[in-house]
Amino acid sequence: MTSSRTASITVRAGAKTLTMWFEDAQGNQITEVASGGMFYICGEYLENGSPLSSEYIHIYQTDSVGNPTDFLATVTTDANGRYSCPTLAPTVSSDTVIYFRAYDDEQKPSGV
Repeated sequence: MTSSRTASITVRAGAKTLTMWFEDAQGNQITEVASGGMFYICGEYLENGSPLSSEYIHIYQTDSVGNPTDFLATVTTDANGRYSCPTLAPTVSSDTVIYFRAYDDEQKPSGV
């Protein structure tokens, strides 16, 4: 008589990375923008170094420690895994730091 048993293996999900940076209208990376000026929130979404296309990316304004405070937009990655979201800076009377964070569908905050 033949006997058999069940065995298991863990299949690990690929490592996903979601990056973010800011650009001006000419595609130059920036770290500041004029009051009321247009800028772009840009980034790349990869899995094991390969681009993830047609994926939803949810962009939120956050507090200084990264907690989402306001939903800004949902954008879709292109064939190269890149996304871009045109954004208008608020009009301010003194220098102001604004924080943003991007989330994929699995990380998207609820209730914000």
